[in-house]
Amino acid sequence: MIENKQGSMRKMLILQMRPEDEAADSEFQAILRVGELGPDEVRRVRLEQGIPEIDMEDYYAIIAGGSPFDVSMDQKEKGQVQKDIEAFYDKLFDQVVSSDVPFFGACSGNGLLGRYSGARISGKYSEPIGSVDISITEEGEKTLF
Repeated sequence: MIENKQGSMRKMLILQMRPEDEAADSEFQAILRVGELGPDEVRRVRLEQGIPEIDMEDYYAIIAGGSPFDVSMDQKEKGQVQKDIEAFYDKLFDQVVSSDVPFFGACSGNGLLGRYSGARISGKYSEPIGSVDISITEEGEKTLF
């Protein structure tokens, strides 16, 4: 069991940005299934429904899912929800980097991290929607758990 300073169990933070309930629910269930996580082990946040305050002490890792947003769009073409989500991630990444919290970005989550890091983001090498298997090394397990 991973605890925070107050002695509460730390959770996996799952950040979602999909406005379509069916797509968001499917993505969430896939993360639970593939991550072998129970609903009580995670906190699910749908950022398109509102931006919460995040206390990094409550989480041992973060997974950021996909979205219909294109981070490579010109700022003036983005809607307010996308701008709010991007501002949230900029603030979050400041905390993630300084506290070295494990972060996995899928689709938009990865693009947002790249944008934050100064990478040039484009659709030149885009891929179809899908999933891949990943595993944690022995060294990673020592660090994470």
